[in-house]
Amino acid sequence: MKWLLLVFCTLLELNAQSQSKRIFVYDFNSCFLSEKAGIAGDINNVNPALCNCGIEGESILCANQMLAWPTSFDTLFRDDWTLGFAVRLGNAFGIVDLFSKQQSCNADTSLSIVFRSQDSTLAVSLREGFDEDLTVYAKLKLTSCWQQLFITKNLGQIRIYEDGNLVQEVNTNFLIRLDNKQPLRFNASTCSFQNFTTYKSLLDNVVIAEYALRRNEILDFYSPQQDIITEDTLIFLGASVDLIAQSNCPVSIQWSPASTLNSSNTLTTIATPTNTTNYVARFNDNGCIVIDSILIRVVDKDKLQCNNLKLPTAFTPNNDGINEVFGISNSYLISELKFFDILDRNGGVIASFKDANDSWDGSWNGKKLNPSTYFYKISYTCKNDEYYKSGSFYLMK
Repeated sequence: MKWLLLVFCTLLELNAQSQSKRIFVYDFNSCFLSEKAGIAGDINNVNPALCNCGIEGESILCANQMLAWPTSFDTLFRDDWTLGFAVRLGNAFGIVDLFSKQQSCNADTSLSIVFRSQDSTLAVSLREGFDEDLTVYAKLKLTSCWQQLFITKNLGQIRIYEDGNLVQEVNTNFLIRLDNKQPLRFNASTCSFQNFTTYKSLLDNVVIAEYALRRNEILDFYSPQQDIITEDTLIFLGASVDLIAQSNCPVSIQWSPASTLNSSNTLTTIATPTNTTNYVARFNDNGCIVIDSILIRVVDKDKLQCNNLKLPTAFTPNNDGINEVFGISNSYLISELKFFDILDRNGGVIASFKDANDSWDGSWNGKKLNPSTYFYKISYTCKNDEYYKSGSFYLMK
């Protein structure tokens, strides 16, 4: 009993410690250099702060600007930690100085984060003493104007995320501690002989945590910039659909093809295609080009083949994101669904649907079923006539 009580108390203590871990956010809104929640000191800057449009709200312009966080953050880098930030690297040139935490180039404890424009690589260097020295390289995709980057350290594991996606992971036996009584700096490396290029663009949403954030926590900070909100869709010939794009900052936009749009240079436009069309939106954010697209499928009601209802012969509900459900792929044929039943080998109904867009995930009473042959039967109306279809399919893993 004492042993169980000890384990229980230890778990409570660990949970309390986990809940007490702190996260600090500097979002630069209103051009303030203070921590968002007011629970940490202000950033020190060498020149007056100038701001522009950012990830959300405003961001700080870093041309001729150097930043330093309070030295009280030093203890956060003793064990596990997270450093997140948003930058615009598309027009960067050379080896760009981003973050550093070191007394000098040859300091025995240091952190350095630089970007190499030649091969679009982020290099994160950590050193404690002269026998624990590690550099982690991550090839960035640079598919958007802003790069939202996160670096996490969990014991000997270093991870780098770009726009919420893991791009590099390195595991080492080194437990590198970076509490060297030096402030965390941006655009202010002490390594002058390295011939670093200063960062001249924008910085936003700096996140510092005293533990390694998980991916779902990192995604909470991710904010899409320029993209199309409307999803791929299907319409009948003669109908129209709203195409809606979004951008946090003012941009110019050009939709194409423009012939079936009511406007080709606004974020929201109306499309009336006469055949299946892939619309492309080209965003221009101060010289940074982002391209997104959307597919609008067009179906002519007069040419519908009502008896050609399409269902797969097999599906694989194994959580790999591919072919996860069993359903009707051309449900637009159906004007009214009478019934859509899934049956087992004995003819027992294990799933029943009233909506032609519904699908089966391979479960019954909340439990995943084993691989086997199953059956379906469907009754529906198309062009005012009634149709019936039945068949079998295989559930695979």
